[in-house]
Amino acid sequence: MKESRVFILSFANAMHAFLTSLFLLAVIFGGPARSEEASVSLRLSSGNLPPVHTPAHDGYMDLLLVELFKRAGYALEFIDLPPRRALQSANSGLHDGDGVRRRSIGDSFPNLRTLDPAIVEVEFVGLHLAPAITVARPEDFLRYSIGYIRGWDVSEKLFENHPNATAVTDAGNLMRMLEENRIDVAFMTCTSGQYFAEFHHVTDIKFTEFRITQGLHLNLHKKHKNLFPKLEVILAQMHADGTYANLTAGDASQ
Repeated sequence: MKESRVFILSFANAMHAFLTSLFLLAVIFGGPARSEEASVSLRLSSGNLPPVHTPAHDGYMDLLLVELFKRAGYALEFIDLPPRRALQSANSGLHDGDGVRRRSIGDSFPNLRTLDPAIVEVEFVGLHLAPAITVARPEDFLRYSIGYIRGWDVSEKLFENHPNATAVTDAGNLMRMLEENRIDVAFMTCTSGQYFAEFHHVTDIKFTEFRITQGLHLNLHKKHKNLFPKLEVILAQMHADGTYANLTAGDASQ
């Protein structure tokens, strides 16, 4: 009888130790990985304009990114910063990334990693009111006074040697400068140009023949580089199931 009690106690102790070990293994290897993916919020900045991104974060790119990360198990928090400072902050790790920018920003911001393929393609164009303005080549801009958004590399490189180019931080001011004839041409994306023309009730807006089409990419701090394979698969799924087309339906460049 005594031997039976000893055996039962030993067996119970062994089972307790075994179950405790299983619990600890589940916590170590299972628990945090699942809860982290389900609960972590990533913070993204962007220097883009409506209707791509909006102050209310309901632009088509806002909605695309929210859906993309939601399917990956993450919530998104958007941070409103000027274009250059947004990249600097993401590069330093103060927040998690920037969405969206051109492909080659890595030369200046080495801590950012770029998702392929592009999240979206946009078309940069000159907006003008005077019917006589014609711009078919980059050098044609030299005949006119130009306004553009500070921090957009495509604009800053295009107009870096222009003798009469003004950089501003606000697209609304840029449109007002055009309305008041303080500049001849306002350079921004076609979609944003249409948006601000409608917002300012400018009905006779014209677009230059010269345009630059550029893919814009999601950029994350290198600490999140392991997310990219999953995000690439999800982005492809969003194209295949019609989500991408539905969310970008209001974008004239698509």
